[in-house]
Amino acid sequence: MKKITLVSLLFLIVSVPLFCQSPPTIQACGPDQQFCLTNITFDLCVKITVTSGLPSPIDHFEIDWGDGSPIQTVAGSNTPPNQNHIFNFNNFFGTCTYDKDHFIVLETFLDNGTVLNNSFRATFINPPQANFEVKPSIICEGDEICFDENACPTEQLEIVSWDYGDGSPRGTDNCHTYNTAGTYTVRLEVKNPCGTDFKTMSLEVIKPPIADGIPEADGVVDNTVEPYIVCLGGGGKVTLNGDSLSLNEDSYEWSVIGRRNDYIWNFEPMINRPIVPDQMITFRDTGI
Repeated sequence: MKKITLVSLLFLIVSVPLFCQSPPTIQACGPDQQFCLTNITFDLCVKITVTSGLPSPIDHFEIDWGDGSPIQTVAGSNTPPNQNHIFNFNNFFGTCTYDKDHFIVLETFLDNGTVLNNSFRATFINPPQANFEVKPSIICEGDEICFDENACPTEQLEIVSWDYGDGSPRGTDNCHTYNTAGTYTVRLEVKNPCGTDFKTMSLEVIKPPIADGIPEADGVVDNTVEPYIVCLGGGGKVTLNGDSLSLNEDSYEWSVIGRRNDYIWNFEPMINRPIVPDQMITFRDTGI
């Protein structure tokens, strides 16, 4: 049996041709592999890096951009120029989907027929979209309202603040109580890794309906109960002094609670005249 000495083993190792190669690589021109979209197209720059030790010269490169576009051919070189490709995100940008991946594949064709492969994943991210609804859009003074927040994409989404529009501190709670009548602009601001966005909507806060009955002549108003009861001794006029912040302040409801039901009603002015808080009704007959 023939023994293999250490010297002969070393001879065998160095006699066998060893070849260790690193394929040319492809990556984004910048340090990031994630990209924020600002419109439906994105111009991606990639660079091809060739290391030494290839067994044969490079004939050419082929780049598959992963979006169904034609394969791009690049002339063989040890220092190929950067390559650009415009992606179209017509069906993705502005939707509530957070991200979309494309795998960019590089194939390097050597003169000896060898094909080497390399790839990287490029991730494209949608910016945030602030959105909410105000239901109902009119509330009463002192009521709490909860805004229906439906901003998207929900992944990595953060509520920056609600500005309730009434001078109170901003917060992250979508519910708020309004104690003063008026019209308020509500603002929601959200963010994700690709930026911030905001939306504003209007909210109307109204007082409860108020109308003071003011009789002329010998009439009497009982304002200790609601609705007010107006007593007219011998007929006459009653003016309603409506609150201008009440909703539909030019619309009133009258009812007769006396013994008779044949009173003549004469409205001065017309009760449906818009934006007129004060209304008058004349009773042409004696009654309560």
